[in-house]
Amino acid sequence: MYGLLGAVFYPERGEVDGWVQLAEELRDRCGSLRDFPFFPRLESALEALFELSHEQAMRLEQEYLELFVLGNSKARCPLHEADYVDHTGLQRGSVAVAVEQAYAAAGLTLSSATRGELPDHVAFELEFLSHLCAKEAKAREDDRPEEVAGLLCSQRSFLDRHLLLWFPSLVRNARLATPGGFYREIAEVAHAFVVHDRDLIALLQESVATRSAVAAFEA
Repeated sequence: MYGLLGAVFYPERGEVDGWVQLAEELRDRCGSLRDFPFFPRLESALEALFELSHEQAMRLEQEYLELFVLGNSKARCPLHEADYVDHTGLQRGSVAVAVEQAYAAAGLTLSSATRGELPDHVAFELEFLSHLCAKEAKAREDDRPEEVAGLLCSQRSFLDRHLLLWFPSLVRNARLATPGGFYREIAEVAHAFVVHDRDLIALLQESVATRSAVAAFEA
């Protein structure tokens, strides 16, 4: 889910087929979220993508550009963490370095395809969490509880130190910038999902700690 949300914020714009494929992937992956309050809004946004014409896709591209891209000083909703946490404008480099260090600690580097884009872009931060989730799922499958615990800790730390620090401001800016629109809906849904995942991680950590304690006692 994180990776697909990241793709929405860093799209191959202007191609109807690309938007439809992305909507299909999101729909297929988000079935487990049906019981959450934000799901109807996500479903509505996806349905709009299925019905896109070429002209509507171009308008969606324009919405993206006007909302997120038109220069760091002019974009109404910048998509970089530093724009929200660095209020002096003097620490953009340190924010980017902190994020890149988190990626490096997990064995990741930005690909050459992203050259020129800063590492604190929301799409990269979401994709990083997708990577950690995939590693956690594999560790669970292979019955490596210590690795699971470490990956949960990494996810929680990254959420607390990065996304959850600035996502609320991104959503607030989106609400002020546009009374409706696809990207306002997606920003609010993404924030709701991030908050939900942070709560879930805390519960999973408690479960892992309990199992470890029981195992130690039995040993």
